[in-house]
Order: sequence, then C-alpha cells, then structure tokens
Amino acid sequence: MTTIFEKLGTLFVILYGVLLVATYPLALLPLESISLAYNVSVPSLFVLTLCAIPVLIASPFRPGRFLSVAIGLYFLPLLYNAANGFGKPVASVEMSGYMIVPLAIAAIACGPGSQYLGRLCVPGFILWVSQILHGFVALRQGFEAVGFPGNRNWMASFVLALSPWAFTFAHRRLYRLPVLQRRGRGAAIAAAASFFIVAVPTAYILLRCASRGAWLALIVLSVLCLLRCIPHCSRRLPTAIAGLSPVERAAAAFFLCVILTCSVLLVRLSVSYVVRPEVSAALIDAIKSDVRLPLWGGTVQLISDNDALASLLTARRSSANDAGPHGKFGIGAGRFREAFTVYRSKSTYHERHVAAPVTVHPHNEFLSVAAQLGILAACAWLAGLVPVLTGVTPAGSVLNCARFSAFVIIFHGFFDLTLVQPPVNLLAFAMLGLCWQRLLQPLPPVDDTALAYQWRRSAVSLASLAALGISVHFGARNLRADWSIRNGIVDEHRGKYRQAFHAYVQAIELEPGNIRPYLLAASVATSHLGATKSAYRLLHEAYAMDPNFAHINSEMGKLFGMLGDHEAALAFFIHECRLYPRSTKAYQNYYLCLILNGEFDRLPAVSAYLDQLYAADYTARYGISVLHGPVLEWQTAVGDGQIRKAIDAAEKACGRLNRAFVDPMYHALDDHGLLASAVMRNDYNPIDFDYWQQIHTLHSAIAGIRDGAGRTGPSALADLVKQFHGYIVLDESIEDFYFPSRVWKRRTCNPLSGYCFISAVARQCGLTPLIQFDAEDKPDGCILVDDDRSRYYRVDLLHGTVLPVSRAPDIHMASGVLLVEGRPVRLFFFPQEFWLKNQILGTLHREFGGDDVLQFDRIPVQILSDLVRTADAAETTDLGTLRKLCLQEPFAALATKVQ
Repeated sequence: MTTIFEKLGTLFVILYGVLLVATYPLALLPLESISLAYNVSVPSLFVLTLCAIPVLIASPFRPGRFLSVAIGLYFLPLLYNAANGFGKPVASVEMSGYMIVPLAIAAIACGPGSQYLGRLCVPGFILWVSQILHGFVALRQGFEAVGFPGNRNWMASFVLALSPWAFTFAHRRLYRLPVLQRRGRGAAIAAAASFFIVAVPTAYILLRCASRGAWLALIVLSVLCLLRCIPHCSRRLPTAIAGLSPVERAAAAFFLCVILTCSVLLVRLSVSYVVRPEVSAALIDAIKSDVRLPLWGGTVQLISDNDALASLLTARRSSANDAGPHGKFGIGAGRFREAFTVYRSKSTYHERHVAAPVTVHPHNEFLSVAAQLGILAACAWLAGLVPVLTGVTPAGSVLNCARFSAFVIIFHGFFDLTLVQPPVNLLAFAMLGLCWQRLLQPLPPVDDTALAYQWRRSAVSLASLAALGISVHFGARNLRADWSIRNGIVDEHRGKYRQAFHAYVQAIELEPGNIRPYLLAASVATSHLGATKSAYRLLHEAYAMDPNFAHINSEMGKLFGMLGDHEAALAFFIHECRLYPRSTKAYQNYYLCLILNGEFDRLPAVSAYLDQLYAADYTARYGISVLHGPVLEWQTAVGDGQIRKAIDAAEKACGRLNRAFVDPMYHALDDHGLLASAVMRNDYNPIDFDYWQQIHTLHSAIAGIRDGAGRTGPSALADLVKQFHGYIVLDESIEDFYFPSRVWKRRTCNPLSGYCFISAVARQCGLTPLIQFDAEDKPDGCILVDDDRSRYYRVDLLHGTVLPVSRAPDIHMASGVLLVEGRPVRLFFFPQEFWLKNQILGTLHREFGGDDVLQFDRIPVQILSDLVRTADAAETTDLGTLRKLCLQEPFAALATKVQ
C-alpha cells in the first residue's frame, strides 16, 4: 500500500501544480478589446477533491484527535444536507475539499513528499516571478495587475503569499556565492540582499493592486510575530548586550534612538492624520460605501433563520423562510446566491455604489461556511486553522513559509473571496496542509495478505477510477461549455449575432443548470435577432431555475413589453424594484411601464424616489458640497458657451446612471425619425448643448428680477413680455417655427413661435404655460398656471400684458381635448425634454447647482398628467390623449436643424 500511496501522491502533486497555473488556461491571452481571459476555467477544486479521496484511502497516516474531531464536526452537517437534498452536488464536493485537500497534502508531506519539502522554494520562486513579471507588463500597458487569480485584490494576496518562498530561494542561492561564504557575515548580507530583491517588487505590486485585505493581513501578521518575539528577545537581550564592544553598544544605542524617534513621529502623524475632519469624513465615507457591512449583516440574519444552533442563540427561527427548504444545518452547499437575495434586498447593500447584481459570497469565509453548513461546521473549520498560528519551528523552515502563506490568504478570506477563487484558494489549501502534517499519526502496519488490506486496495482502485472518470467527464463538459460562451461573446462583439446565439445555446445543452448562457442567448435573441419566441422560452426556463437571479425580472419585463403585454411586464418590473431597491434602472423601467399602462397617478411618487436615487448616486461619488463638482462645472461651461467642456462635465456628473429612457410620447411626436439619428445616443452631444444654452439664456433674461419672496416670478415675466412687445414683431405670414433663442435674435416671428418663447420663459419662473387657440387653430393667448394651482395669469403678446386672473378659469377635458374657458390649449416642449439624460442632469442641477438653477428636471408626460388630473375629465385619460396636448412644430424644426 505504501508504494501505491507514493505513486498516487506523486500524481496528485503534479496535478496540483498543473491546476495551480492552468485553472484559467486563457488567463494571459486576451483577445481584441474585450475581456475574455477568465471565461474559460477548469473546475480545479472539484477535481482535486475527488482525486484526494484515493490518496487518503491509501495513506498510512491518520489525523490526530484534535484534527479528527474538527473534520468529523465539519462533515456531519455537510453529509446531512447532502443526504436530504439541501445542497448542490458539485458545491458539496467542493466544500468537502476544504478539509479533504489539505489533509491529502499533509499526508503526502509526511510520506513520500517529506524529502522534497526543502525544494518547494523553487516552484514558489518561479510562480512568484511569473506573477511579478505579468503584473509589471500589465501595469506598463495601462491595465490592472491581475495575474493568474484574475483580480487585483486576489493578485495582491497571491504575490504576498509567494514572497517567503521567493525569499528563501534567493537567500539560498546568494549564500552559496563564494564571495559571501568567505565573509564572516555572509548570511546576513545574503538575507538583506534577498529581502531587497523580493520585498521591493512585491511592495510595488501590493501598492498598485491597492488591496486593503492583503495589507491588513500583512500588518496583523507582523504584529503577531512581534508579540511572539518580544518574550524571547527580553530573555536574551541582557546576554547579547553584555557581549557587545563599546563601539557596538554605541551604534546599537544610536539605532535604537532612531527607531524610537521614527516610531514617535509615525504615531504622531497617524494620530493627526486620523483626527483631521476631512480625513475622518473620508474614512467614514469609505466605510459607508463598502459592501461588506450590509453583506455580513444580511448573512447573519440568513444564518439565524436557517441554522438550528444559531436560532437557539438568537431566538430568530423563521417558520416561513424565503430562503427555501432547509434543514438543521444552514441552507446547503451552493445555495447562498438564491437564499441571500431576499436578505440583500432588505439590507442597505444597494446603497453602496459598488453593489453587484448577484451576490455569490458574503466576503467572509466563516460566514459563508456558516450560512451553507451551519455554525457547527463553521466553528469546526475555524478550529482547523489553529495550526497556522501554533507550534514552534526553527527559523527558516519550510513550515514558517507555509504558515506565512496560509495566514495571508486565509486572513484575507475573512474580507474577500480568496478561499473560493482559484488558484489563490489552491495555494491556501496546500499551505494549510503543510501546517497540518505534524498533526498526523502513522497507522500500524498491515499484513499484505490480510482481508482488510485487500479491501482497502480495491477501494483505492475503485476510488481512483471514479475520480478519474468523473473529473474527466465533468471537467471536459465544463470546459466545452465555457468555450462555447467565450465564442458567443466573441461573435457578439464582432456583430455575428446568429452565430453568438447558437454558441450560447450549445453552452445550455452542455450545462443545462447554468443560468448564465440562458440570459446571454435571450439578450441576443431580443436585441439583435428579434426572435421573441426563442427569448421567451429561454427566459421562462431560466426563471424557473431562479426567479431572483441578477436582472432576470427586468429582462422578462422588457420582453413582455416588446410583445405588447405591458400589464404583465409591470409585475416583473415591480419585483425587480423589490429586489434592487436602490437601482435607478429598475425604477426607470417601472416608471416607463406605468406610463405605457396609463397609471399616471403613481408617477409622482416614483419620480420623486428616482430623484433621490440620482442625488444619492451623485453624493456617493462627489459629496454634497455645492461649491465644486461637475454640476457647477457644467453650469459655468454652459454660461460661457464652452460646448466640449459642458458635455464632458455632464457626462462626469451623471456617471454610470442609465440614460436610455425616452418619454413614450416622443415616438408619436417625432415624425422625422430623430430617434434613429445620433441625437438620441445615451451620451450627451451638441444637440443637448443647444437645448442647455437656450434655457440658460431664457433663465438669465429674468434672473435679475425677483418677487417679494425672493423668487423669480410673474413680475419678472411681465417686464419681459413688455420688452418682448416693443422688441419683437409678430408676423402671421411667417410659416416657419422658430425656437425661443432664434426668436430673440431675429426680432420677428409668427404668433406660435412668440407664445412658445413666453412658454419657455414661464417654465423657468415655475409656471405651467397653456397656449390657447381660436376657432381657426391660431394661437391668440396663453394661460399661466402656478404650481399649486392657486394663481393664474393671462398673457397677451399683442398688447404686451401679463394680467392675473380674478377667478380660476374653467379647465376640463372634452373629446380628448383640454379646454380652458372653452378654447383648446396645447403645450410647448423642447424635444430634448423627452430624453431621460436631460431629466437626470436637471435633477442633479436642481439639487447641487446652488440657489439660482435652471428648471428642466420634469418629464413632459408627468407635467401633462398632473395638469389633466386637475381638470374635470369625465373620460379616461390615456397616453394618446396626452400626446394631442403637445405641439409638434418643435420636432419638425429640430429635424430641419439637425439636417
């Protein structure tokens, strides 16, 4: 059996090394301008766990009492959940690898691998060098340093964990140099040079990766080492000082003074740095913006609801749990993503600017194990980490390097995903196994002819064949599915949408339980192929798997909207808002669907909440000060006529907010196909700047006159109308429609353009303008309505007057026409007002633009619905009715201007 164990151990180590560098076979081969490096991966932990089983069966070592109890308590909940169907098979195998893989490594290290432990620094150095070089190349080319792990945070822990092995290798090589061996302090010189060679590039990578978890792990480990060394140094320090010469004592005293001085200065700077208000505020903002606290809080609630032991401690057991079926030990392996969705939506997680649509891990491995397997398994797993910090070993030993590596990654795993993300977790399990080797005990020798030996040998053979077969089958299927998804992404990027769709469908056939290709295929089918039936089938199947996955409810709502079933779409958008209560896009879709369903009464509340989300997003990025920021930059640039600067400031102010929404009335009013032109891009453009300048000019015309309450009001408008009457000539023979800015420049226009000019100015005064038409459909007056409907004014451009109305005019709907005093009225809107990107910018400008701001933050459909709701309407108001209340001439004029 020993020979079999040695062969299996050698093969396992080789496999371990291959998977350590080849989990992502395309990690260093990016294609074109899209990120494809990590779309193809090997299920390394699953394969290693299966292959570790025959190694342990053949092993002549068994864990000691402490480790045996920890492993037993860990596997009890795992097996219970798996037997009762509370865990997913693949995830259950991978979670068992948390104990099985390190135990196999420990057995190999005690047996055939013991003679090779001293050579581990060679592959460690090679792996460290490869990551350092890859990081330098990536940083030089303007990319993040991600290396094999695929993320800068995990890359930081990976490089830091490998650094002691690189140091050991460099120190051994340098000390062998003849020039150092002939010197009395050759070992010290070699150590100093090795430290410099390894520490400088490692520190550079850590700084550029900016991983707080890796730095925190290094600091905590340094403090623990210092606390452990102080008692040892205090016992030997008097003897060491007595053996020094006077010169050496003076030098030691000098260096001690330098160290103490630097320490005092460092403490003083740190204290002053922390107590400074702006630094304290920045620290508080960083804590508030981090996703970990709400993740941990929600996970603790999930554990309390789904674990028998935790429920006894917290008295929180829920009889009707949204997490689904569960037993006595957590929710089951691999079910965290589905179960946590409800808890995430109820927490403050979505207030974080970096909140992700899918949560697969709580960024804390202890909480992750406790959520899936219960508190008992989590405590047992935590007990298995004790050997990393205990025991005394000689300086420079392999075990010390292993402890350093294991501690860095495992400690970082309490703040990130390092223990579930290969290959970082593989390195951690290997180092943990080396720390476990002293906890194993040899088994008594067994006679080769004994029946127990034969059964054990057969079990090894069967386990090896099963592990090989399952690994090859599952790994090949997983790789093929990943490769199909990768090909689909490439084809979609190149515009080959039909090929991309077939590639995603192939991935579905290979892995029917993977929800991701369903959504990718459905997105291509709806967005590019118009295959709504195929998209419906795919989304329906995905929805049956997980109705709360990512933004699947949003996709379902969009699909039903394309099919014309807006009532069904509304239900999905409502559920999307429940799952993502801080998502602007979710509420934008909800708002749009309310309009399409004619539920105008609910628009004000949703609009007000969207304004809060826009402001919260801006505050999270730039703070609440009105003395600086992109909004003020935008306002200044618009006033100065700097188009490029204004557009850049608007883009910066809105950031990543979705800006693709368009008021549905625009589609009916746009007879010239402006939606197909460049003016409807989500990014800002010169057409938007022209709109900004017009309202800025109109606002500036009356900004100098205030009413008694200090607001720009009707008195300023009356003065402007008098000026207009003496300055502008109304000519009914002019057929062309002129925008307000052009009216002021030409000094002549038709009555419609003149009343539209007054309407635009009135909007800046906080009034709603209604242009009246006579029996020949010619404008002959304008009624101004105050926001609270308490005051009304009548504008007459022929006489240049703005007069208050003594009593409220009769406003009602008849045959889909809004009548004021028996005459039909229509409203003037700039076409750009219908675009969400300007609504968002107007909201941010109102909140962060100071005291004197432009008024352009309300969407036209809401203005019209609020107006119609106050009228005495006996008939039902729908979107078609509201469209008739808008003038179409501005859209034709903008089309001519764009051409």
